[in-house]
Amino acid sequence: MKKIKELTPIQIKKLNDNGRYPVGGVSGLYIQVTSSSGKSWLLRIMVGEKRRDIGLGSYPSISLADARTKAREVRALVKSGVDPIRLAKEKKQAQIIAQRQYKTFSEVAQQCYDAKKSEFKNKKHSQQWISTLQAYAYSVIGDMGIEDIGINDVLSVLKPIWETKTETATRVRQRMASVFDYAITMEIRAKANPAQWKGRLENLLAKPQSIVKNQGKADNHHPALPVDQMHTFFVALLQENYMSARALAFSILTGARSGEVRFMTWDELDINKSIWTIRGTRMKGGKAHQVSLSPCALSIINMIDRDMRSAYVFRNSQRNPLSDAIFKKVIVKIHHANIKKDPTSTGFIDPHQDHRIVTPHGFRSTLKDWARTQTSHSDEVSELALAHINSDATRAAYARDQLLDERYQLLNEWGAFCLNGNATHLRLVK
Repeated sequence: MKKIKELTPIQIKKLNDNGRYPVGGVSGLYIQVTSSSGKSWLLRIMVGEKRRDIGLGSYPSISLADARTKAREVRALVKSGVDPIRLAKEKKQAQIIAQRQYKTFSEVAQQCYDAKKSEFKNKKHSQQWISTLQAYAYSVIGDMGIEDIGINDVLSVLKPIWETKTETATRVRQRMASVFDYAITMEIRAKANPAQWKGRLENLLAKPQSIVKNQGKADNHHPALPVDQMHTFFVALLQENYMSARALAFSILTGARSGEVRFMTWDELDINKSIWTIRGTRMKGGKAHQVSLSPCALSIINMIDRDMRSAYVFRNSQRNPLSDAIFKKVIVKIHHANIKKDPTSTGFIDPHQDHRIVTPHGFRSTLKDWARTQTSHSDEVSELALAHINSDATRAAYARDQLLDERYQLLNEWGAFCLNGNATHLRLVK
């Protein structure tokens, strides 16, 4: 066989006419010139019984020396019995699988939801499926790779709510399990389902049916702050300059449940009319509820910079709703800071609930106690403010006009009490 003359880098550079030119130095190595794609390296070689044209990259990104090195490596693979084209495809597929495995839990949850949402009976159930994961799971495992999540991570989501919100926690577990099953089916997770109950979590958590549930009972079952300590706590809360503290302050001022506040969106607010309308799908009773916003509550909203990339008013750094446990963390922080500042203080506890630290829901009881003992407002007004529509009187008031003006006055006085310890009206300044 005639030996091919080895071309030099300068000769390669000067090649401009379309064609395929042998380079020399390595048998079968060519430089291919086309008007459309410029110059590229090509190795012509027999692989088994077939002649293959294997691309080695473009010129000048791949130099002449590098092209000859790559050509020798390919020839060595073929000589050892390896098909370099099949090997390249296998490597590419492995990279694709690896990239899929590093999808986060929140990304896979959204994909799972998109695949399942047509099976839900109504829009409410559809929204609840993804919103519970956003509320309870995303803040803990949302940014973790789906392949990296283990059973201890799942327990970190469930344990804080397993005995206090058992029904909700059970649904969260079931929905997490669906997400992991989806990931396994789609081959983006190779490990077992860490949220599986049978044979796994049943050995680590109490059975839901055996837990004494306190959900849905009267507010005074939640540790509540005595009325005379409300001002001290609230002033300390206002010193905490971050999103979850502001959300808790807004929850206290409006008497709203934490979930109603955490999932509040900008389109629910009518600032001009001082009204916050909560959709029925987000209310415990299933009916839309209007909240009269006092100047103090509006001032909290004015402290929030709106992010057009998120619909939520109170959001975390990923622009998702705040987690369920975040309000409790704020309270515990202020409680311990109070004791540290004054060692004689007992902090912020409920003396009637085994001296337990107060809970976010307990502030609703504090508002009710204050309204009953320190104001002349009727019981129907405070019940409506707390969205308790249980008695005939409150049902009638709700059906009539919801007593919005009376509730505005009540919550305005409540805000002044939280700020000053009395009923003097005072506006917050941003």
